[in-house]
Amino acid sequence: MELKYWNRGLLGLTVAILSLAGLVLLKVLFIGEREIEWGSISDWVSAICNIGLLCAATWAGNITNNWLKQKKRMNTLDSAHQIAIQFDKKLWSINNRLYADVLFRKKIVNDIVNKMSNVDINEKIISEIARITTSDLTELSEIYNDRTLLGRFNVTVNDTFNKVITEILSLRSDYLNSHYEYLLLLAKNIDFIECDEVKKAESKVIKLQKQIATIFEKKLGLRNIDSDYSFGEDL
Repeated sequence: MELKYWNRGLLGLTVAILSLAGLVLLKVLFIGEREIEWGSISDWVSAICNIGLLCAATWAGNITNNWLKQKKRMNTLDSAHQIAIQFDKKLWSINNRLYADVLFRKKIVNDIVNKMSNVDINEKIISEIARITTSDLTELSEIYNDRTLLGRFNVTVNDTFNKVITEILSLRSDYLNSHYEYLLLLAKNIDFIECDEVKKAESKVIKLQKQIATIFEKKLGLRNIDSDYSFGEDL
């Protein structure tokens, strides 16, 4: 919008210069005063045009500088928005993980019920629990890294959203512990998966899973992403 006004001003200045030169020319052609000297008139016209061109050049320079600053700010702002979106997606990956875990636990239980090889079942459980030191840590570190990166682009996470993030990460830790504990108990009691110890662990992991899912559905799912972030004026 600002660039449009600068262009209009520059066009107006050009029209004014041409109009002035035209008026001088008309005076010479139609008034016909003999004492007017062409050299003097041409000098005045040349001087006026030079001043006008100098003003136009200065004006154009200001327009260019303002445009470059605006372009730089828009590029930075776009990068900030992309990082905010990336951070949001990382949070939602926690919710996606819940459903993958549900399927995995059901698959293990089905394998046990169907008398699949205990060796194969235990290998699957061990492989899943190994995520504690691999993908689980990677997921958490990426969330914290992106959270820090927001600050470098002068993006502030609003207080309400920040509390939700803290709540999600705390529940995530409790949920993963209960998820792995349940799997270990399945492996330990592979011939007695209906025992109280296993059932208690199952109830705990399902409860935590529902708590996290509810936060994403009721707190994050109903919020507008623009209300969760503030973008600094000096971007």
